[in-house]
Amino acid sequence: MSVMCFHCREPLDRCRRTLLRDATEKAVKEIGFAALVSGSDEDQAVQVVSAWDAARAVNDLVDVIVAQNYGIDVDEAYERARALIEEAACV
Repeated sequence: MSVMCFHCREPLDRCRRTLLRDATEKAVKEIGFAALVSGSDEDQAVQVVSAWDAARAVNDLVDVIVAQNYGIDVDEAYERARALIEEAACV
C-alpha cells in the first residue's frame, strides 16, 4: 500500500511531481512577466515588484526541490531549479 497525500488523496510520489510541476510553471510565468515588464515603459516600482515576484517563485521552486531531496546542497537545488525552468520555458 502506498503512502497517500492527506491534501489531495493521491499517492505521495504523484503529488510531489505535481507540486514540482506547478512550482516550475509558476517560476517560468513570473520570470517571463518580469522580463516583459523590464523591457517596457512601466514604472520602476512595477519592475521591482515583478522582479521580486520572479525571485520568490524561483525560491519556492528551490524549497520544493529541497523538501523532496533532504540531503541536497542548496547550490545543487538552484542548479536543478534552473534546469527545470529552462526545460519548461523551451516547451
